[in-house]
Amino acid sequence: GMPFIFRGEMVLIHNWLVSLSESIVEKRPSLLVLYAMVLTFQGRGHDAEAKLLMAEKVKLENKDLIGQIAAIRDMQAIPQNDIKEILIQSKSALENLNPDNLPVRSITQWTRGFAYQNSGDRASAIKTFNSVIPISKSSGNIMATIAASTCLGQVLESQNQLDHAEETYRSIIKDIGVPPWPSICEAYLGLARIFYDRNNL
Repeated sequence: GMPFIFRGEMVLIHNWLVSLSESIVEKRPSLLVLYAMVLTFQGRGHDAEAKLLMAEKVKLENKDLIGQIAAIRDMQAIPQNDIKEILIQSKSALENLNPDNLPVRSITQWTRGFAYQNSGDRASAIKTFNSVIPISKSSGNIMATIAASTCLGQVLESQNQLDHAEETYRSIIKDIGVPPWPSICEAYLGLARIFYDRNNL
């Protein structure tokens, strides 16, 4: 099934990792990479990078793990809006990740779309988001679904395709259900902007 981390269970995973002895974690690159991913989602990029460096001290022969490391560094470049780094790391991630690793591949495809969106390549952004959303939905990757759908709505909104943008924002709210994730606030904000633009106060 879908890993807990992509279903929003970061606190659960973090608490489990903290409960393990450092010697256990440090000897297992897969645990270090998982730890780094949790820390990245928590906005603790510096701590995450330290875990990745420890993982890289071990001779990594698992291509999927190498791809996960690139994917994490890809995500760390998002807050800095470092388009060049996002594209470099996401390319490396997609080349190394196992084709069956849909959770991480979905997140990585979203970051590529984000890079296109923020570099002004709206056509590539829309194409990328539209390719990610069905995969993330079918695999149960709620995080990637929310992220890609929100960004798609923003791009459509910027192109004044308000009906399509409204439909996209509403689909996020409908699909996530109850209780809603805090991250869907962006969908509500998108709807508010559209209603304001239409003077539908």
